[in-house]
Amino acid sequence: MTDNDLAIEILQGIRDDLQRSNRESAERFEAARCEQDAARAESNQHFDVIDAVLREVADQLVVLNRLVSDAH
Repeated sequence: MTDNDLAIEILQGIRDDLQRSNRESAERFEAARCEQDAARAESNQHFDVIDAVLREVADQLVVLNRLVSDAH
């Protein structure tokens, strides 16, 4: 094996390692993005429930205010 062959083999090994590392990084990034999307969707569902409850409480307060005002 010549020095050139050895250098080419080393460079190809480095290239292969970098490609594998890039693929692994892309897979981890995609998994993290999916987890983040799922967490965001869950948070949005919680906010929708909170919003509905707050609207209902606000409506009840309006009715209560009218009843108290009418009682005076």
